[in-house]
Amino acid sequence: MKYTLTVTSINNNRAKMIIARQLAHDPAISLQSALIMVEKPPFVLLKNLTAHELQYQSKQLNRLGVKFTITEQKPEKDSQPFHPNSLPENDSQIKETPSVLKEKREQPIIHEGSNKSVLPIRTDTPVKRKKNNYLIFSTAGILLILLLIAAEFITSRNQKHYAIKKKILISSKIAHTSESEKSTESTRKQNKEKRSREKISPKSEHESHLWVDSARACENDYLKAINFYKIAISFNKYNMHAWFGLINTYRNAGMNKEMIQTREQMEEIFGSSVFSVTETVKPFGEILDVYTTASDAFRVEYKTAQNSEQSILNQTYALAKAFREMCNCKTISIFATIAPGKGMIVHFNKEASLSTLAAFKKEASITFLK
Repeated sequence: MKYTLTVTSINNNRAKMIIARQLAHDPAISLQSALIMVEKPPFVLLKNLTAHELQYQSKQLNRLGVKFTITEQKPEKDSQPFHPNSLPENDSQIKETPSVLKEKREQPIIHEGSNKSVLPIRTDTPVKRKKNNYLIFSTAGILLILLLIAAEFITSRNQKHYAIKKKILISSKIAHTSESEKSTESTRKQNKEKRSREKISPKSEHESHLWVDSARACENDYLKAINFYKIAISFNKYNMHAWFGLINTYRNAGMNKEMIQTREQMEEIFGSSVFSVTETVKPFGEILDVYTTASDAFRVEYKTAQNSEQSILNQTYALAKAFREMCNCKTISIFATIAPGKGMIVHFNKEASLSTLAAFKKEASITFLK
């Protein structure tokens, strides 16, 4: 004997969802259609149930608080219904069930019960298999995307590493080139400093000094002073008074660009150490001339305010120690002049001992012109 179970009323949303999922196990019913069905009972939930299956389903629906009716199906000829959960013919429970079911058919029974969940009878359906396949393909796609991202990250990292190494190599080449250029420039400057000085006639030196005096006389008129200093330099380009006077006038007139150009011209003529030498001599007197000869002889002439031989010797000893650390030369000559043709001339090798004044006097050539 087979039975049909018809749902007549569902009182809670949880039970509706469970019944809708059970209906959707049928491939012919979508989940959306099942949800519509549970909102508008009555509807057939299960067919072709055995007595044992009917008892189980009734118990589950009672727990959910679902109201239902049970009807007995008439047997069809030449039909051999098959159900996996059918019971043997000698089961005593089946023999007792028809009488009970007849009473229920004559007067429908409404069941109400607790809201406990019920497990679906059908567990393997095409819809579920479709969902499982979808999950598998989705997981595979996500893994593939992650692998592509990881590969791109590794490639980008390698490219950055290569770019950094390339920058380091380029920087080292630039640094090496820069050092080579600096070395070449230094050699060029040294060669300029060591070239032989042109000889200036006494007449040109005298004219140059006269123009310097004229420039000093009109030092408040910057344009005149600048022109006079330039004329003095044209007579004697080694006249340091004219050069320093020109630089100071440019500074006072606010002509910084011209002042810088003049300093560069002085370095080309007197050497790159001319300004450091000037600052060194300044506490002892006024610088008159400084240059390096082609034979690596460093020569400095300054005007001292001292008159005694010992005082001038002390000055030249102090300057000798300073110049030795400053110049790149073989010998050093210092001329401390008191007046034209008067003063002290000191000449010594750069490797001479300067530990004491006595050692300096012993190794240096010292001449005092009275």
